[in-house]
Amino acid sequence: MKITILIILIVIISIILLKRKKKPLNNIEKGRVYEEYIAKKYRKKGYIVWEHGKEMGRADLGIDLVATKDNRVILIQCKNWSTHHQYKITTRDIKAFRTDGRDFLDKNFEYRDYDISLEFILSGDFIDKGAKVYIDVIKKRGKKIDYRIIKM
Repeated sequence: MKITILIILIVIISIILLKRKKKPLNNIEKGRVYEEYIAKKYRKKGYIVWEHGKEMGRADLGIDLVATKDNRVILIQCKNWSTHHQYKITTRDIKAFRTDGRDFLDKNFEYRDYDISLEFILSGDFIDKGAKVYIDVIKKRGKKIDYRIIKM
C-alpha cells in the first residue's frame, strides 16, 4: 500500500516537473539574452554599458549597446542567429548599420567629442564574404567599423 502511494506521488511530481520545463526562447528573447551576455563581457573589460536596445525597444535606432570607456564609445549591434539560419549579414546590412550609427549620434550629440567606432557582434559566422570585403575597404578609408564573432 505504502509503495503504491509512493509510486503515485513520484509520478505526479514527475508530471508537474515536466510541465514546468522552460519553453524555448523566441527570437526576441534570444536576442535580449545575447545582448545582456555581450554587455557583461564589455563591463568586465571596464566599459560602462548602456543597454540601449533593452531600454528603447523598437526605437533603438539599430544600436543595441553603447559601450563607453575613457574617450572611446563603441556602438554595438548584436545578432544571435542560429548558424543554420539561411540569412547572412550583407553589405546592405553594414551600410544600414553605419546609417543607424550616424542617426544615433545625431540624436545623442553628447557623444560627438568621443572616439566613435561601430561593431557588429555575431554569435556565429553568418556574415557573407561581400560584407567582410566592404568592412575591410571602409576600414582602410579610416572608418572605425568591425565585426566580431562571440559565441555564448
